[in-house]
Amino acid sequence: MWVIVLSTVTLFVYGWFWWYFINRELRDLGRARGTTELGENPTLSALAVSLGSLIVVPPFVSAYNTCKRVQAAQRLGGEGEPLNGWLALALFVAMFFVYIPFAFGYIQSELNKVWRNQELTDPLSAELVHPGAMKAIPPTARPAPAPVSSLPAGAVAAPGVVRDAAQQRAADGAAVPADWYSDPWNQARLRYWDGSDWTGHTAA
Repeated sequence: MWVIVLSTVTLFVYGWFWWYFINRELRDLGRARGTTELGENPTLSALAVSLGSLIVVPPFVSAYNTCKRVQAAQRLGGEGEPLNGWLALALFVAMFFVYIPFAFGYIQSELNKVWRNQELTDPLSAELVHPGAMKAIPPTARPAPAPVSSLPAGAVAAPGVVRDAAQQRAADGAAVPADWYSDPWNQARLRYWDGSDWTGHTAA
């Protein structure tokens, strides 16, 4: 797993950033599904495993909470075999002695199951509510609708429109909420916008 290699080579610096991003992605998924069970403050999680390491306890608390979030995401997706908390704990303890973050690799492998589950991450699934983001974009900035009839209300087809609208917030007082929109790079049908930037999560 690349997260193991890069975290080891960079003396865990990469691991700190990776920890922030997985917690942010879980938070975004939770918001899209209307639950706070997947976390709310990824910055605090990152601080716990970085600066918090100086007092030993915070990294283990953050590890426990993050593993619970992964299990919650897997439960939402109906995964049969969720992340094993005891195995994760053993790998975290071992990481402090051998300095190889096998725990990171294990968590990433379990997260991959979540992101591959289209019943959970596909924005067109029946239980996912869409806020209709077009209402937050000024009329002059609204693009033509995407030429895909199955897209949710508010999907954006023109590249860069959501990013441009986000940059206009100071002038217009408008905000583009986190939701799924037409992928501006056309690499997939939809791409998730977290409220401030595009993420790597797409729906085919």
